[in-house]
Amino acid sequence: MATDWIATLKEQARLAQRFAKEVPTAIARPDLTLDQASRIYGMVEKGSQDFNRIVEDMNGQNLDDALYVAAGRLKDIWSELLASTAHKVQALEDMHLRECEPR
Repeated sequence: MATDWIATLKEQARLAQRFAKEVPTAIARPDLTLDQASRIYGMVEKGSQDFNRIVEDMNGQNLDDALYVAAGRLKDIWSELLASTAHKVQALEDMHLRECEPR
């Protein structure tokens, strides 16, 4: 069965755009806990890994260049989300460690 790459990328674009809208708002919350940030990172990481598997499936196929360009843009969104959530987790871990240090 042939994959409908246009439909697949459109669905992935909807997901990536939703994450791109919601994740920055969520990780900017001043009351965000390390546990919450770690769970958000896990969701972003899973989304990114799922998308990477789609890109791997696309590679080696004779597809229109526009599909690869679209996939590259979506990959950039996932990369930015991964970086920002990883940075937030690291910042919260560092803050937690500083709070636990004896004075």
